[in-house]
Formats: sequence, structure tokens, C-alpha cells
Amino acid sequence: MEWNSEKETVLGDCVLCSGIIAYLGAFPITYRDDTLEEWKNLVGKLNIKSNEKFSLQNVLSDPLTIGVWTNSQQLPNDSFSIDNAIILKNSTRWPLMIDPQIQANNWIKNMESGIKTIRPTQSSKELEMIL
Repeated sequence: MEWNSEKETVLGDCVLCSGIIAYLGAFPITYRDDTLEEWKNLVGKLNIKSNEKFSLQNVLSDPLTIGVWTNSQQLPNDSFSIDNAIILKNSTRWPLMIDPQIQANNWIKNMESGIKTIRPTQSSKELEMIL
């Protein structure tokens, strides 16, 4: 993408990124995609330009960072997981991660050294040992 076209679409792209981070993190990919299409249409109706090939990954991350996450920090290399990681990294709120395959847990542990994990199934004695 050329610099001139990026300048023209930066406002719309930022609006879409903000909406995704603020509202769509907890939803499955199909709902995110449908909502994002509605938002793109709304932004267009308001005469705010956004990139036709808008991608959260292209606006808020770069291939090098994504490569580190997926290769050395064990983040799954699928679009949904990468978008979730971008939302997590750009959010100021604590995330709720439903992680039955423990993929997000492993990625967080590899990304942040010295982090302690607490599970709701742990007994009070186990929690005392951790804390």
C-alpha cells in the first residue's frame, strides 16, 4: 500500500480497529466478520475512507512481531489467534481467556516471564503455595 492511500484511510482504519478492540474480542470469528462488514458499510456511508482490504493485523501489528508470537512464543498461526493476540496487546482491560487447549496460556507464559497462573479449580492450599 502506498503512503498516500494510507493517509486517506487512516481515520477509518483506526475507527474499525478501535471498535474491534473495544467490543469484538469476546466474540467468535463469524460474528466479528459480520459486524466488521456492517461497520465498514457504516463508515463508508459517513464518507470516512477505510482500506478496502482492512485487516487488524496490517494496521496494528507487523509480520516480525507476529512471527515472534507464532514461532518462538507458541501462538497458533491462524488469523483468529493472531487477532486475539493483537486485541490483548492493545487493550487496557484484563482479558478473559476461555482456553480449553491451553494455547493462550502457553503463549502468555512464553511472552511474559515469571507470570503465575491461577485456575478456578485450585484448592486454597494450592493457591497459598503459588502466591
